[in-house]
Amino acid sequence: MQRRSNQYKRAFFYANSERPDSGPPSLYKRVKQVLSAPRLLAIKPERLANLAKTWPITQEEMEQVVHFDSADWTLFKVEVRLDTGKFICSTWYRWIGEKCFFVDIGFGDKIERVQWARSDYIDDIRMWCDNDNKEVVEFVESVNASLLADNASFLPPVRSDTSG
Repeated sequence: MQRRSNQYKRAFFYANSERPDSGPPSLYKRVKQVLSAPRLLAIKPERLANLAKTWPITQEEMEQVVHFDSADWTLFKVEVRLDTGKFICSTWYRWIGEKCFFVDIGFGDKIERVQWARSDYIDDIRMWCDNDNKEVVEFVESVNASLLADNASFLPPVRSDTSG
């Protein structure tokens, strides 16, 4: 079965406060607004099994990932549908012990992917906006600025269980 996110064109924006041209500011504000409340993220059992094979993670580390509070994480990347200008997935990072964890959060507070890296790798990461198409950036900015202005247009319910 093909993932739904592959059925439409997408753009990726890397959040970087050091570069003013790193993407639409309202997009980052919108993502932070929608994910502002602490929540329990869901992960499918088969995804968790694959995670255990490729990215070994302790139970304690996983608990800190699924009990997501955006105040403890830093926004890294946002995936946007080009037909709507709305975000469909966001990537956040946080240090837990000696590992820097990256979690992709999809629609419905579902974990799409979890990865981690050690500090020697993280030091080499550069954040950028890989979509320099001015029309796309302006479109995404206008959509998300409008959504911010209409605060009640989409605030999803916070999940209280881990069933996926």
